[in-house]
Order: sequence, then C-alpha cells, then structure tokens
Amino acid sequence: MQLLKALMIRRFLVGVAGVLVATGPAQAVTLLATGLVWNNSTSAGDNNPQCFAANVGATPVRVNSMKIITFDGAVMPAQFLNCNFPGDISPGLACIFVGEGRNSFALVRCVIEVATPTGAKSIRGTLMFYDPQGDTQILEAH
Repeated sequence: MQLLKALMIRRFLVGVAGVLVATGPAQAVTLLATGLVWNNSTSAGDNNPQCFAANVGATPVRVNSMKIITFDGAVMPAQFLNCNFPGDISPGLACIFVGEGRNSFALVRCVIEVATPTGAKSIRGTLMFYDPQGDTQILEAH
C-alpha cells in the first residue's frame, strides 16, 4: 500500500515537472509609474497630461505598454501617441503619450510596462501636465 502511494505521488510530481518545463520560465516585467496629478483640463491642447518614456541606454529597450490611468483604474484614451506598443525604444529616443484629457477632471498617473528589469534601468519616465493657470507639474516614474 505504501509503495502504491509513493508511485502515485512520484507520477504526479513527474507530470507537474513536465508541465513546468513545457511552459518555460515566466518573463518578469517592470512597471514604472508616477504619482498622481490632478487633471483639470477643460479643452484639448497643451494642457492635457503627457507621459514620456526616454531610452537613455545604449541598446534598444522593449516596452509592452505606456498608459495614462485615472485614479479608478480607467485608461485615458490617447490624443497623440508616437510609438507602437509592444515595441522597442531605440537609444536616445523617446515616446510620448498625450492623453485625451478634455473635461476629465480626475487624478491621473503615467504607467510604463517595460519587458525586462534590465531594460527598465535605461528608461526614464515622466508625466508632465500644464494646468490652466499656467503652472507646469512634472512627476518622475519609478
């Protein structure tokens, strides 16, 4: 009886190990995110929130996504986006995501999903916002 249990457990463990080997290791992504800023823009234009991702490294960096997210988790639509994601950002270049912030009074933040932890070391993320009073707010992504 003990031998039968041991064989069943062994068969189960071999099956689990086979599944794990077949699926491969999980790829770790790194999220870079800013803090929240109050978006009180009332018209389209320069006062919409702008999310930047610049590659300051020497090799291309794979970025899975770049978004402006409201405090409740909704993704703000893009008014302008100069990169396609997932995609690579070449050394010395930057991508910009300008949110369609018109009449969306909400706290927002910039979130950049980098494909690898080593690539994230080369990305500098920033959320910039010009408020209607003429002040500029800049938050760095960490």
